[in-house]
Amino acid sequence: MIAGAAAMGIRPSEFWSLTPYELALYARGQTDKRHADMEALAWVQANLMNVQIAKGKRLSARDLYRRPDAEIEFSDEAAFKAYMRAHASEE
Repeated sequence: MIAGAAAMGIRPSEFWSLTPYELALYARGQTDKRHADMEALAWVQANLMNVQIAKGKRLSARDLYRRPDAEIEFSDEAAFKAYMRAHASEE
């Protein structure tokens, strides 16, 4: 626990004075920052890759990185149903 707090930049004395809720807020903030950094890197990488891709085809940052908790977008109802059938056995 202390090692994880140190990775978040919290000193041991601060760690022990935090409530569980405050610690959860720190952890959520650290996770959000990590995802924001990855999105920025994906944007840069997509732009670098688009220089080499044939005209008419373009990559976006979302093609390269999507937050694990991001909502899934479906093109139509059939795609949604296919997704639901494929993931029905996971529960």
